[in-house]
Amino acid sequence: MNKKIVSEIIKRQYTIMMGEEKSLRKLLQAETNLAPTDQLDGLYTRIEQHLSVISHAQNKIMLLQEVAEQNDD
Repeated sequence: MNKKIVSEIIKRQYTIMMGEEKSLRKLLQAETNLAPTDQLDGLYTRIEQHLSVISHAQNKIMLLQEVAEQNDD
């Protein structure tokens, strides 16, 4: 298995995760005291979208590492 390819894909996924985490942190700093709960639904949806992308990237990394380890055996 080409370890350079594995390494580059993992780096790409980490880059995606870092960008999403940065966006997520900004959303989590939103002031919500004055907004009614029903108006926060869009904010919650965007936060969940960022979490989904982060989770998906983590899953890709874990799967790729597992495949690479199995291939080394």
